[in-house]
Amino acid sequence: MRARGFTLFELLITVTIVAILASFALPSMIDLVQGAAVRTAASDLYASLLQARSEAVKARATVTVAPIGTGWATGWTVKVGGNTYAQTDALRSGVAVQVGVPAGTASAITYGYNGRLSSTAQQLIFYSTKQTSKVRSRCVSVDTNGLPRVRIDSDTDPTNGC
Repeated sequence: MRARGFTLFELLITVTIVAILASFALPSMIDLVQGAAVRTAASDLYASLLQARSEAVKARATVTVAPIGTGWATGWTVKVGGNTYAQTDALRSGVAVQVGVPAGTASAITYGYNGRLSSTAQQLIFYSTKQTSKVRSRCVSVDTNGLPRVRIDSDTDPTNGC
């Protein structure tokens, strides 16, 4: 009668091959996760800006999107008048944000009752802080009409904008 199953040697060879293949896939997986984190951060701010603009028109009130603390990386709030309407948590680790080119200080974005900006137009650049990452940064900009826009960086250098 013949024994069924795998020998220890066959199992060892299979595990070795899987480990080698996984070592090739790991760097790509890291970039995939970092890219998703950068896209999520930019999309969250874009959604908050659209929400703020919509609320400003709907409530015929001033709506402010402001960073929590000293910078946008710690999250932001959407405030209608003095009441907090929505809040977004801090960015995931490995994702940073730069205000404009050259880098400036964080300031609130304010919509008037007509949906236009009553503050200065800004550009926020979300990028990966991982040194080996080839993740393209995302730029969220708001024009003076109040319409936000997301653009993808044409290179992998976040310091020059999109």
